[in-house]
Order: sequence, then structure tokens, then C-alpha cells
Amino acid sequence: MYPIIQGSLNRQAKGLALLKDLLNEEFSLLMERKTEEVMSLEFSIHNLIRQLAAEKISIQKTLLGEKILDYIDLLPTEEQRTELSSLWKKIDDYEQICSQQATINTDLSLAFLDQSNSLLSFLQKQVQPTMYSKTYGKTGAYIKQPKPEATLLSGRL
Repeated sequence: MYPIIQGSLNRQAKGLALLKDLLNEEFSLLMERKTEEVMSLEFSIHNLIRQLAAEKISIQKTLLGEKILDYIDLLPTEEQRTELSSLWKKIDDYEQICSQQATINTDLSLAFLDQSNSLLSFLQKQVQPTMYSKTYGKTGAYIKQPKPEATLLSGRL
């Protein structure tokens, strides 16, 4: 059982290191605003996360629901305990780093989305025709300023 768990933890550590690199690459692509590349990279990130989740579930099934730290404490040799503890620590560190980078990437992409929506709204307002009131003023000149729909009329007849 030890080789199975050790192999799975090793694969998780390497997978999380790869995830960290992919998230850093995604950040650089977001900064360069290369949306096509971000979308294809996002697909790879999701597949990797699925594989990592499958590895984690396989360890849980192997340990029959027990915690990995409890299993580590039960190992017969200090070498095995040290190896699995260091792998578990490495996995935990990578998970923290990946979580922080994913949060940064999400915040950046949401900021770009808000900026794009604001720009789109501004451009739509600029191209919409303005409604002018077709009236003449006191001097007989045509009034070009838009008036609100509901107005009070005052004047002499």
C-alpha cells in the first residue's frame, strides 16, 4: 500500500507544480490580453485539476477514508514517514501557491470584464441617436438641446 500512496502523492506534487506554472503562464497571457491563448490554456488547467482531484480521491479510497497524516504516523520506518511527510508538505505548499495565483488571475479577468463592459456601454451611448425636441424658442430659433419627456410649459399665447 505504501508504494501506491507514495506514487500518488508524488504525481500530485508534480501535477501541482505544473498547475503553478500554467497559472503563471495564464497570468502573463492575461496581462498581454491574448484571449485565444488564455482560453486554450484554461482548458488544459481544467483537465489537470480533474486529474489531480482523481488522484486525491484514489488516495482516500486506498486509505478507506482515513487521513494521510494518520497513515504516515503508522508507517514502520522513519525514512518512509519522512518521505511521505515531505511530499504532503510540498503538496500543501503548492496548493496554497496555486490558490493565491488563481485568485489573482480571477480578479484580473473580472477587472478586464468590467472594463470591457464599461467601454461597450460608453460606445453604445455614443452611437445612439439623441432625441431632440422639435420646437422653436422665444427668438424663433430651432432648439437643439434634448428635453426630458415630461416638462412644464410656460409662456404666453
